[in-house]
Amino acid sequence: MLFSTDTKNTLAKFAVLLWIAFLIFAALFVARQSISFDINEYFGFQGSQLLPASVVQEIRLIILMLSVSILGGISFLIKDFYQANKYANMYEVFYADYKNKQMGLEEFQKLATFEIYTGKFNYTWIYWFLVQPVLSSVLGLVAFSIARSGLGVLQGTSTVSADITIQSVYLYGVFTYLAGFSSHKFIAWLDRLADKIFSMTLPEKAQADKVAIKQASAYERGNLRENIQDENVPSDSVDSTKESGKIVEQSPVTGFETVKLEISKSDSATGKPIKLKPIR
Repeated sequence: MLFSTDTKNTLAKFAVLLWIAFLIFAALFVARQSISFDINEYFGFQGSQLLPASVVQEIRLIILMLSVSILGGISFLIKDFYQANKYANMYEVFYADYKNKQMGLEEFQKLATFEIYTGKFNYTWIYWFLVQPVLSSVLGLVAFSIARSGLGVLQGTSTVSADITIQSVYLYGVFTYLAGFSSHKFIAWLDRLADKIFSMTLPEKAQADKVAIKQASAYERGNLRENIQDENVPSDSVDSTKESGKIVEQSPVTGFETVKLEISKSDSATGKPIKLKPIR
């Protein structure tokens, strides 16, 4: 082995610290660009191609929110990094005391809980630390787009105005930062928002439930036919309605096929019902 685990952990920690420093610099650079960025000048638009000032201002706001979402991702990364190192240090102290026989196995297991053991820093976590801020930045922009569109109305605001004010910038900034900082909670919020937007009407839901029940019923009947052997069928049982193959009527309420049946006389030798007979 070229490097020991401790050496790999140390190198990984150093790499994460460099990554945090780079992200902070990137967030500040993006925030600075948002102040003076002009899309018309950047793409060389002239004459009729020029975009209105409102569009230029909106793009500057998007760039500013990108920097805010990066800061949210950095904050989440720092929290995770600190927690992982804290657990690693605690585990090493407990293990050293146990190894030096300053505590017993039972006491060591109580102190070094499963949360501490699984949450301590490991060099393999570097991939998560590298990718997480990027994903948080993307989610932050998604959060800003939702808030700006009016789909997710921010608390304390009943409507979303197209005009950009100091208060709205603060509101968008806080919402975008929180989306980057708590990406897992934001994803759960997105799931709830999607349920509200794409929820089915009552007739659609009733039809979907009816189809699901019908499919599940057919599946259960298939399982019963496969699992039940003739010798295990009790004398008071009857064959499946599907086995009879005689459809008499269809329920107007559920639409399911119903069969009217009666049991014929039992076989005197086996005591089993000979067959189900449809009632005419």
